[in-house]
Amino acid sequence: MSLLLLCSWSCILIYIGMVKSKYFWLKPPAGLCILFGISGVFSTVPALIFNLFLSRETELWVYSSNKLHSFLGFFIGAGLGEEFWKLSFGIFVLSVIPTKKFRLFHADIVLGFVTLGLAFGAVENLIAYSHIELELLISRGFIAIPLHGSMGMIHGLATVKSFKNLSIIPLIFGYIISVTIHTLYDTWNIFLSLDFTHFFLTFMTATLIFWGTKTWKRIPELEKVLNYE
Repeated sequence: MSLLLLCSWSCILIYIGMVKSKYFWLKPPAGLCILFGISGVFSTVPALIFNLFLSRETELWVYSSNKLHSFLGFFIGAGLGEEFWKLSFGIFVLSVIPTKKFRLFHADIVLGFVTLGLAFGAVENLIAYSHIELELLISRGFIAIPLHGSMGMIHGLATVKSFKNLSIIPLIFGYIISVTIHTLYDTWNIFLSLDFTHFFLTFMTATLIFWGTKTWKRIPELEKVLNYE
């Protein structure tokens, strides 16, 4: 239990903070977020398999001594791969749930995708990083978890835009943006010294948290994405 809390403590705080700051007139979409959270857990499976394939069957391993191979490993595995699976599993949830049973407001969908990203980050901590030093594991709650949550917000905003416009173009742009940010986040240390890497990671995280907070505040609580009645 203590290990699970160490891997997910910031997920809980982010989710509570988002709910408390948004839902004044409506009940939070607990059922929808549970489904998104479960999807976030299961989305780690194909992501893990894909990353294992890259590390064992190709030279594109993230810890390769070849900087280009390492960069491509992060770009293809973490960037293209992880963001694809998270976005795909979120869209799958929205495509199979009964729309008469689940409320699909703008804020609900964004919160759902953020929950998916947070769940993905918590499971990633548990599977891949639970063996690291305590201080480093806790620090991932300040950096890695907000990253996955922010990517979830980008996915949610892109999905809402696609629903409203009845177009796949916003989804494509949202995916490209999340891949780019995730890749940059993971690859600073390949080309920069450790001190500069810490600076850029802190700056990126602070920027994402600031953007996410401002964006979440601007999303109306009562705005429907589509009229399902």
